[in-house]
Amino acid sequence: MRLPFSSSAPAVAARQPRPSIVPKIDGTSVAARHCEERTGGDFFDFALTPTGRLLLLMADVAGSGEQTFAIVAAMQDLFHPKAAELFANGDGNESLALTELALHLNRGVMQAASGVKCTAAFLACYDPHLGAAWYINAGHTPALHIVANGDTDELVASGIPFGLFSHTTHDAQLVILQPQSCLLIASRGLVEMRAGGREFGMAGVSAAAAGNSRTTADEVCQAVLGASDRFLAELPMSRIPLKNKNARHPDRTVLAVIRSV
Repeated sequence: MRLPFSSSAPAVAARQPRPSIVPKIDGTSVAARHCEERTGGDFFDFALTPTGRLLLLMADVAGSGEQTFAIVAAMQDLFHPKAAELFANGDGNESLALTELALHLNRGVMQAASGVKCTAAFLACYDPHLGAAWYINAGHTPALHIVANGDTDELVASGIPFGLFSHTTHDAQLVILQPQSCLLIASRGLVEMRAGGREFGMAGVSAAAAGNSRTTADEVCQAVLGASDRFLAELPMSRIPLKNKNARHPDRTVLAVIRSV
């Protein structure tokens, strides 16, 4: 069921998203990095719950421009207070709480857009004491679970993107991070970037992350973005059309969480 918004209704007033603050957590390394000028809906954010759990969100709002920024800002306005409210009880059910948080974000996207706005998202709740990560992949590129020996599993989408139907619900999945394991999320712009007819792909992300020593999350993020830079540099200048030689590459965003102990 779609919300009864008129497509001609004005969007919310133009706003810029607030800077995301990467939290510091004992026994856990967290980082996020972004390349290229922000012109689209790529964004990430973090929240620490009263019980010490880490909430993380990466989303890609379709389109670009002021309305997209306003939708991102509206998601932030919901994400932080709802995270504190829904995860206030340390004895609560993280899976159900994450499903409810996703529902609020889904409806918040539609409200801010005054209608339908496809927004792929990856939402997770991480317990640093247990190493447990409950997650929802709503039409986003797969996240990677990389264990200490470099073996990698893809956490694929299990539901449709936010912003399409107001009553869509998403069931949370669970993954356990053992010591030295990494949870890594890359944006679609990074995964789908192309050079010389080749796509960087999940294979490029996985190889760069798994081949890194994974001492810190920031080093993993730098390794993935560095590999993407080298991938783009392999395209011979002679094969770049003159009219596009100064074209901006798509937004590239990567986020990593490593359980240190």
